[in-house]
Amino acid sequence: MVIPDDSAKLRDDLRPKFPKVKKYNGKTPVKFLQQKLDGYAVIVWKWGGRVEVLTRTKGVDLWPKLKRNKHLQRIIESMPKDCTVVGELYAPGVQATSVPTMVNDADKRLRICAFAMPMLHGHDVAYMTIPEVLTCLEIFGFETPYTYEYPEAEVPNIGHLKALAMDNGWEGYVLKEEHCSGWWKVKPTNTVDCFVVATSQSMSPTHFGGLKALFVYVNNSDGSIRSLGQVGSGFEAEYRTSVDRASLIGRVCEVEYDSLAANGKLKFPRFLRWRDEKTKEECTVDQLEE
Repeated sequence: MVIPDDSAKLRDDLRPKFPKVKKYNGKTPVKFLQQKLDGYAVIVWKWGGRVEVLTRTKGVDLWPKLKRNKHLQRIIESMPKDCTVVGELYAPGVQATSVPTMVNDADKRLRICAFAMPMLHGHDVAYMTIPEVLTCLEIFGFETPYTYEYPEAEVPNIGHLKALAMDNGWEGYVLKEEHCSGWWKVKPTNTVDCFVVATSQSMSPTHFGGLKALFVYVNNSDGSIRSLGQVGSGFEAEYRTSVDRASLIGRVCEVEYDSLAANGKLKFPRFLRWRDEKTKEECTVDQLEE
């Protein structure tokens, strides 16, 4: 597939799609293990003399702002034409929630850690092995994640992986069957991306009138929605009293929890962060871990 040089914008049918990453089921054999960074997933497109750096869900082009970062500008403009790179936009030691502000500020700490390359020189290269892809990406100047290749496809010990992620301070891992297919995620703690349907008002003396809790939901496979209960911890006192509660309705957040109660609600849920790069449709029940 070759993108014409004179195309002003990518047509919807040509826009690259992010591989769907499922929560690991603990049963499927995988061939590769890659470090998961805390950032924003992006697709870098270069076709002819044009470049777009697209966010995963909203398709926002970050390139007009990112090219002010000379490090990223040099790497991306040096890519071969008619090439697609999938990666994580991040800053070492900085949480993903700070990435949008850093993009606006042209922060020099921003990096792209590249982990897939679906297209090269206008050709579909999904057939390439991950080691081959990582070698190409490193030649182009991209950072690449820590990657381990199992001698033979096997079912990894999830408890061991979670412990290693905790020890290394990583967000987790992505397990892969192939370069562009069969992707699974593993995180060291139970987390779920969910969307806010309502909020409650605090009546306590310290936060009176402010945010007390979020009422969060996920989507069932049949199109209905499922309540996960209320999330009332994990917020700073200043945030509780300053945030406009109405502005939180419909937003996606990441919530950490201990386990699921018998009624299907989250036990000991704690707000971690907003995930504005994700949509409500991505918040599905299959994320939940009993």
